Amino acid sequence: MKILRILVPLALVVAGGVLGVTWWLGGDDAPNEAPPAAAAPSGDVAPRAAVAPPTTAEAEVAPRRTADVAFGVAGTVAARAVEVGDPVEAGDVLARLDDATQRARLAEAEAAVSAADAAVAAAREGVRAAETQRAVQTAAIRVAEAAREAADAGARLAAEQAPAQVARAEADARRAAAAVTQAEAGAAAAEVAVAQAEASLAVAEAQRRQARAALASAEVALAQRTVRAPFAGRVLTAPPEVGESVGPSAPTIRIGDVGGWRVVTTNLTERQVTGLTSGATVRVAIDAIPGRTFDGTVERVAYAPRLVRGDVTYEATIRVDGAASDADVAARLRPGMTAVVRDLPLATGVPTGR
Repeated sequence: MKILRILVPLALVVAGGVLGVTWWLGGDDAPNEAPPAAAAPSGDVAPRAAVAPPTTAEAEVAPRRTADVAFGVAGTVAARAVEVGDPVEAGDVLARLDDATQRARLAEAEAAVSAADAAVAAAREGVRAAETQRAVQTAAIRVAEAAREAADAGARLAAEQAPAQVARAEADARRAAAAVTQAEAGAAAAEVAVAQAEASLAVAEAQRRQARAALASAEVALAQRTVRAPFAGRVLTAPPEVGESVGPSAPTIRIGDVGGWRVVTTNLTERQVTGLTSGATVRVAIDAIPGRTFDGTVERVAYAPRLVRGDVTYEATIRVDGAASDADVAARLRPGMTAVVRDLPLATGVPTGR
């Protein structure tokens, strides 16, 4: 009995556990069907409409061309001749480095050239004198030879007609022959003198070439210490201050040619650039000249991109037609002014949008 009292409750517990597991695994009371699947929509799904790229782009006003000029050497600024906004002509001095040493060397080189010129002139005079002496000696030879021939003839005649005069005639012939020899020696010496004079002239001319080369080098060294305007325009950046040290070839002053105006896009996107080519026409509005728009012609489109705040953009340079010929407009324009390029042509197949 004691065993039965233990086994009966244990059997009831086991039976209850079996029934619970059966229900959990999907017994009679568990749902036996999966929920019905959602019905698929009938027909094709319409594609999302493409968003058209805008036909406008922001831009900045820029001169027709710009140039950054720099000193050719390092040095200390001694003078500045212009300020920002000043008009300049081609060749105008913009700034100058201290050039006292270079000017002294230039003066030395000029003096050396003057001395070399004088030496060449003297050497040429020496050549002319030697050539004159050679001509004199050549003539003396001809005279001496003629005298010798005459003396020889006299000696022969004396031997035939006046034997008593033979000794005298032969002496005259010997003297004439000696004169010929002397004249020939003088001519040889004259030839040597001409050769020496010509050699001296060659040396003098070589030294003058060296002096002239040194002068040209001194002129270049002096010129490198001055920067000049490469073309007519306006000064866009200020020269360094007097007393400031500058390095060689570092951009010092920027000059802009304001004889014509351009705008350069600043946010032209990769979707917009595909339809833009050189020669395309657009419209340009400049914020500083409200109420007016100008015809624009695309001059070039950059091939390489430029990242602007993480966005891929391309620079397009657009000529603003009529801006330079209108005196009022030209007087109001400044580099860096904001503008808007309108009516950008888009690539074929791209919907237009604003």
